[in-house]
Amino acid sequence: VCVCVCVCSGHSMRLKMVLDRVAGGGVVWSGVSGKILNELASKQSTQITLMALSVLPGLQSLAPLCLVDMQDNQRRYNFSDIGQVFVEHVQAASVNRTHEQSALS
Repeated sequence: VCVCVCVCSGHSMRLKMVLDRVAGGGVVWSGVSGKILNELASKQSTQITLMALSVLPGLQSLAPLCLVDMQDNQRRYNFSDIGQVFVEHVQAASVNRTHEQSALS
């Protein structure tokens, strides 16, 4: 999942990204939480690639994340509605049979 972070305020920000690993969600974040991003000047943006793990099939909401401004008394910016993904369940046995048939050809 690619997330774009843009500083729309009039001052630069030093942000820390905190991943919310909410139990019960269909998609959870995988990776390091608490990562400090490079300082972003006003009107500057950066893209962050995050890994997610699907837990349930179907249309799933992405788990929330939070950005903490390290320069402004640890002010928190919470993002709970980032987006949704469709997770399709694939039978492992049928995938293995397909690979076995390909190997025999």
